[in-house]
Amino acid sequence: MAKKVDALIFLWSAIDGYDMDSVQRSSIKAEITQLLHKYANKQQSLAGVPASISSSHQQQKFQEEYRQRPPVEQETQQRKAHELQQETEEKQHHQQRKAQETQHQHIQDQQETQKREMWQNRKRRRQNKNRKRKQRRQNLQQQSKRPRLPPYVRPGVGNQHGQPFSGGRFAACATTIPPYYWSMG
Repeated sequence: MAKKVDALIFLWSAIDGYDMDSVQRSSIKAEITQLLHKYANKQQSLAGVPASISSSHQQQKFQEEYRQRPPVEQETQQRKAHELQQETEEKQHHQQRKAQETQHQHIQDQQETQKREMWQNRKRRRQNKNRKRKQRRQNLQQQSKRPRLPPYVRPGVGNQHGQPFSGGRFAACATTIPPYYWSMG
């Protein structure tokens, strides 16, 4: 047994010289350490037994107590199982968080594209509105450039060909105003 322990100790110290992954190296060292602890616990439990056990009853009692104590191996297995469970829970939590972040990012991207489209639509409407205003202004300018008849040339108002003024104030007056007078105005 002592040779095996010496071999384990030598292997533990020599493992650093091998070319391998650091994770693999640390797991091998952990296994060797567990084996050494297991051997040490066996030595301690056997050291507690006196060399001369007088009765078989005492020996049976000691064996029962030893069996009732959870062995180190079971504790380490339970610890490993607990650590593995924690790791899987952490991985699941990390994956859920990552999924939520990607979903949140997707929603943000959608909102940004919607905002961008909304601003583009507003800009397009504004441009259409301004273009129509400009066209209306140009149409009005073109209409104002067309020659219009002056107000004194309208038919019936101050025109040579129209009727002379016959207002109420001058009705008693018998004189008529010559038509050339109207054209001077």
